[in-house]
Amino acid sequence: MEQEDRDKLIRERAYALWEQDGRPEGDPERHWHEAITQMDGALGLGSPDQSRDDQSNSMLDSEQGGTR
Repeated sequence: MEQEDRDKLIRERAYALWEQDGRPEGDPERHWHEAITQMDGALGLGSPDQSRDDQSNSMLDSEQGGTR
């Protein structure tokens, strides 16, 4: 995956996390870092715990138009 594609997916996921969290003001890094953690877990680049793995799978399904 190219860096530009990865950054775009992380940006889109961070935005979705921010929206799910009620669009809070401040601390944008929290959603960005969570999106990175989920992306790396989905790509097998990290060792996320089970709950993060489930979130990553949901993230990938939603980006591909599917549902779980």
